[in-house]
Amino acid sequence: MLVGAAVVLAYTVMGGFLAVAWTDLVQGLLMAVVAFVLPVLAVVQLGGPGAVGEILATRGGDFLAIDGGQTGRAFLFGVAVGGLAWGLGYSGQPHLLTRYMAIRRPEDLRRGTLIAMSWVLVAYWGAAFIGILGSVVLGPDLADPEQVMPLLARALVPAWLAGIMISGAVAAMMSTADSQLLVATSSLIEDVWVRMIRGGRRPSNPSTLVLGGRICATIITAVALVLAWRGTGFIDQIVSYAWAGLGSSFGPVIVLVLWWPRTSRAGALAGMLTGLASTLLWRNVPGLQEILDIKAASFLLAFAAVVAGSLLAPGNRVRRLGGEGETA
Repeated sequence: MLVGAAVVLAYTVMGGFLAVAWTDLVQGLLMAVVAFVLPVLAVVQLGGPGAVGEILATRGGDFLAIDGGQTGRAFLFGVAVGGLAWGLGYSGQPHLLTRYMAIRRPEDLRRGTLIAMSWVLVAYWGAAFIGILGSVVLGPDLADPEQVMPLLARALVPAWLAGIMISGAVAAMMSTADSQLLVATSSLIEDVWVRMIRGGRRPSNPSTLVLGGRICATIITAVALVLAWRGTGFIDQIVSYAWAGLGSSFGPVIVLVLWWPRTSRAGALAGMLTGLASTLLWRNVPGLQEILDIKAASFLLAFAAVVAGSLLAPGNRVRRLGGEGETA
């Protein structure tokens, strides 16, 4: 953790967005290769697709079931909606939105969509198969499900190659960490210091902003490292919590600003506050998760808040991109 934090901090503060973009490219390619190669090697190890099917059949119907042992309302609103609700959070992730902001020309959107969807199909399907096949190959040796990828790599390939493959998991962590670090630093410098504290007046010397950004990045990294070091929660639950908070706080606002011209600043603020409050409420009040998954509930409540706030306070509408002389 210490080494990883130091490496991410080093190339982020030295190279900024360009360094993050290039390292994300390499990390993404590595993750895609690992997600494709490991399941193929596992199938070969087990004797081919036919043998894999026979082995999985002996595990019983519950092994590949998607219901999580739930039925009726619990399955519909918990498992099904909860799984699909991951898609809602994408529109509100700041580290993903900056990628759209970096696109130079609208024509590049189609190419970016093709690249992104190709990567998702390979990486996400591969991740699922790594979990399924890893549990079969490793059997009782898999004490911690979160260790399935590195343990499977060690079981299937030589140690030196396993080390490279295991770095694919590290690449996934780094690609998210550096993007979040860059976004948080930019927000503190540009939005808080320049716009709020200095009233929009930028320092005459640009190096002042660079130095301030590096200081903020170091502080943010140190705080994140302490939180990660002390954290004991299940990774999936922690990620789901953060994903729901970011997705509901910003996602509905982004979507409605782009597609609903009547969105007002009051509605946007109401949606962001509602997304934050509903995420905290759903996380900490017993029983609410059984009613509806946190990701779906917080997003829907925030979406409704943006609409209601915009209708009740229609003044100061958020300006949209595309009009003459208009800015976002």
